[in-house]
Amino acid sequence: MRFGSFIDTFKADNSNEPMQMQRKHSRRENDYCVAVIGDRTYPVFNWSVGGTMISGDERFFTVNDRTEVLMKFKIGDHIHEISQPARIIRKARGRIAMQFLPLTGSPSKEMQHVLNDCITNQYVESSQFA
Repeated sequence: MRFGSFIDTFKADNSNEPMQMQRKHSRRENDYCVAVIGDRTYPVFNWSVGGTMISGDERFFTVNDRTEVLMKFKIGDHIHEISQPARIIRKARGRIAMQFLPLTGSPSKEMQHVLNDCITNQYVESSQFA
């Protein structure tokens, strides 16, 4: 590899083209949910079928550690609970990002069901005031 080519890999891309989104799943921020890890409950900053970002003291978490996360969603008059294993992928400024380990079977269906319920509930609430 030429030295010039090596240096070029560090240069910023100055194009005006829109950046390609790297997420597999879109994030949701306005749902009523919390995450329970161990004996502590954390507010959820955002979540998706693939992971979540919680607000909390990042000193309690280590990047690449695996943990069990109980997600609790308030949809209408019901609380839906889904327990999932997750891996800590980053932490900074009071936010901890976790990637859910691959979901299969029942948890995957439950998470998709909760997502559909959240979207439906959001639509119903928005159309009541239109």
